[in-house]
Parts: sequence; C-alpha cells; structure tokens
Amino acid sequence: MRAARKLRGLSLTELGRRIGCSVGYLSQIERGLSSPSLRTMVALAEVYGIELTTLFADGPGPSSDGRRIVVRQSERSRLDLPATGIHKEGLTDKNGEGLLNSYEMVIAPGGRSGDEVMSHTGEECGLVLAGRIVLEVGGDVWELAPGDSFRFSSLMPHRYWNPAEEDDARVIWTTTSGRQKT
Repeated sequence: MRAARKLRGLSLTELGRRIGCSVGYLSQIERGLSSPSLRTMVALAEVYGIELTTLFADGPGPSSDGRRIVVRQSERSRLDLPATGIHKEGLTDKNGEGLLNSYEMVIAPGGRSGDEVMSHTGEECGLVLAGRIVLEVGGDVWELAPGDSFRFSSLMPHRYWNPAEEDDARVIWTTTSGRQKT
C-alpha cells in the first residue's frame, strides 16, 4: 500500500484527508500493524484508481501471455479483515482485463462491512451460499438466506453484516469497477 501511495506522490496527510482517516492509522496499515476496514480498503482503491483486489496479498501473476482465464483454488488472492470479521478470497485474476471482480467471502458471526454505509463507483451482485446476511441498500434492509441473490448499483449507500451468533456466512460477491481497465 505504501508503494501505491508513493507512486501517486501522496503524503500520508493528503491521503488521510481524502479518505477521512488519521495519519497514524494509515501508517499502521502500511507497516502491517493494523488491518484496514473494508470501507477504508474501498476508499484507498478509489483514490489510487486501482481495483480493490490489487490491494490483496500477492498471488501468482498472469500467465506468459498476460491473461489468466482460470484461477486455481490454491492461487486465490486472500484478504483477511480481522477487525470486521470478513475473509475474502479472489475468484478472478486481479491482474486480468475486464470489469468484473468476484470473491468468496466468509463473514464471521457478527462480522460487518462497517458501522456506516459506503458508496463507490460500480455495481455489485452476489449469491448467499451458507448462513445468513443482512443487506442494507439505499435505506432498505433484507435478510438473505442460502440461495438468495442480490444486485445493486454501488453508488447507492450500502452495508452488510452477519446477524448470526454462531454460524459463518459464505457469499459469492461480484463487483465491477465502473470503468474500463487499460
């Protein structure tokens, strides 16, 4: 994350001003001493003009022709957000072309995207595989069970959480960047 910030010539102070975080918190994230919230990760990706998956832990790069059609389970990029109770694994190549990014998300009991709603460019859809999630979009709230699916514009204020006391929720979640990659 430090490299992405420096590449864009941003100071921690300027970055903090743009995304509404303290310099100390951002410094801790860059040094691996603190885990960012999902909201912070989305804000960082937007400021940097990159896909959220680019901020994930590095996985294998693209094939020799620069494309990755298949991502093996062992090759998935992984992102743990312990403060939120969310674990994400990338199902699509983070270095590939295109607008879609898919994840398998595991949301621990009580895990949540954040206390406040977020909005950003793009579109989102998903399918609940196991457990339950509560999805709030544009002020409307739904509880989703296995087999239920959703789709919404990411510009609409949204958040989600696992209301369970014991069971993880598993969701296939797909987002678009809202812009073409070059």
